[in-house]
Amino acid sequence: MILAISSLDVGYSLCQTAAVPIAVIVKDFNIPLGLGLAHGLLLGIFPFGGIFGAMINSYLVRIWKKKYTLYFIKKVDLLLYWFS
Repeated sequence: MILAISSLDVGYSLCQTAAVPIAVIVKDFNIPLGLGLAHGLLLGIFPFGGIFGAMINSYLVRIWKKKYTLYFIKKVDLLLYWFS
């Protein structure tokens, strides 16, 4: 189940990121890379994030119950959003 949701999230993220022209992202975030390299890194990082998230979640589910794991992930997500 977690792997299926993880792959759905990766696919959605890739679709949304590919919809924005890479030149706009490079210009807005001042990325000091070429367009091809920035595009490759940007689209290549999502699958690794999905794999990492699925592995961490399966580990946390073994330690805590599923309800507490979701609370923990939501709190981490809110902290990351607040600091970014």
